[in-house]
Amino acid sequence: MIKRLFSVLLLAGCSIVHLHAQQPVASPDSLSADSIVYTGSTGQVYQLSETAYKKIHAKLEEEVKKEAEKEAKRAEKEAKRKARLAEKEAERAAKEAARIAKGLTPSGRPQRIDRGIMQTVFIPKGQWMAGGTVSYSEHEEDNLNFLVIKDVEGLGYTFNISPYVGYFFRDNVAAGIRAGYNRTYLDLGNFNLNLGEDFNINLKDLYYLEHEYEVSGFLRTYMPIGRSKIFGLFNEVRLTYAYGTGKNSTGSGTEYDGTFERTHNLQIGIAPGLTAFITDWSAVEVSVGVMGYNFKWQKQTTNQIETGSRRTSSGNFKINLFSINIGMTFYL
Repeated sequence: MIKRLFSVLLLAGCSIVHLHAQQPVASPDSLSADSIVYTGSTGQVYQLSETAYKKIHAKLEEEVKKEAEKEAKRAEKEAKRKARLAEKEAERAAKEAARIAKGLTPSGRPQRIDRGIMQTVFIPKGQWMAGGTVSYSEHEEDNLNFLVIKDVEGLGYTFNISPYVGYFFRDNVAAGIRAGYNRTYLDLGNFNLNLGEDFNINLKDLYYLEHEYEVSGFLRTYMPIGRSKIFGLFNEVRLTYAYGTGKNSTGSGTEYDGTFERTHNLQIGIAPGLTAFITDWSAVEVSVGVMGYNFKWQKQTTNQIETGSRRTSSGNFKINLFSINIGMTFYL
């Protein structure tokens, strides 16, 4: 500001002196007592009257006053800007204090409580996991009698295999895919339900076979039990699609009645479980059946003539202790 003011004064002074300068002084004796002397760039001496000097002085004062007014306006504008910023900052601080007092996050949602759960690394980022479950069961009955069920003759089995692979994209959290195959077979030669002399149901040559193929994507999170590096809990969120075909029939010969069925199944659910490491790279896992929502579509064709369909949806969030899966998982 000082440099700008000095430049204005210098330019204004020089301009006015040039405009009001008199003729060159012939000799020093010709100078009057009330005159003002100005020396040019060539060394020539000029005489300036008192009136011209007053005009120059007044002009300079006017320029100084204008520059001071401009500087005052700039200072006032800057002060107002800083005051507005301070007011906004105070308002923001007040809102932040009110939010913290109410226990809200910056987005306005309730703030989570720190429950002191240690974020211990149970399985580090960058590891692969692979494993699966396999189950097989069979049965055979020969002239079996149980309460009101008489003369049961039959055999059957159930087979299930479900391999999976996943990758830990962050500590204790893995994403992966799972495939599965289920096969159910039943051949019932005779079945007699005796509820009294007037109510007796008899079934012969009952046959049932079903194949089901499924694929699912999952997200699994682990949490160690305390400080343990051996035992941990996990929860798996799973989205599964399954496609199946099956056929069932009753009777034989002219009394034969057969039905072919196609099914589509969509399942969204969770499967909690427990893992226990038996070596540094392998663990035994125990999990319960999937809890969640299930949507199923069925289409049937009976005797290649009649058709039927069925659509069901259900939600299940109960833990079934009779539906426990045990498997091995390897960490690479």
